[in-house]
Amino acid sequence: MKKVLIIGIGNEYRNDDAIGLLVIEDLKNMGIPDVVFMKSRGDYVEIAEKCQSFDKIIMIDSVFSGSKPGTIFELDSEELMKTKISFPKYSSHDFSIVDFLKTSEIMQIPIDKIKFFGIEGESFGFGTKISEPVMRAARQVKEKIIYYFQKLRKSENIECVFR
Repeated sequence: MKKVLIIGIGNEYRNDDAIGLLVIEDLKNMGIPDVVFMKSRGDYVEIAEKCQSFDKIIMIDSVFSGSKPGTIFELDSEELMKTKISFPKYSSHDFSIVDFLKTSEIMQIPIDKIKFFGIEGESFGFGTKISEPVMRAARQVKEKIIYYFQKLRKSENIECVFR
């Protein structure tokens, strides 16, 4: 059985930047079996160290690329490294997801096991309000992660039941 880590990244006091943390909390409450959940404020060195002992890593974070708020970016590590989209033009984290992937390569962590879900934010100011387009996108991202996880389990002939 593959060891899976799902990481929600964000800052709960920067409005839409908290969406990764909220998605991870919802997924955790769904009772997905055989998964480790992690919340992070964007310390990618800490995340890279944690990723070393997992076969699959799913990361959820808000992004600011200039796209329409609520836009969902579903990318594997190879696509992230090639993308022309700047992640981020703005970040409240230590450094970007692309910097994380480059750091992971240096630390000899196989980045091919990473799947990234980015949700374009609308408001990153101080506060605790998530905008409606970001909330709608978060629901879609949860569905995508559940589907991805069920597909992963099916490929291993493991039944997957959610609460």
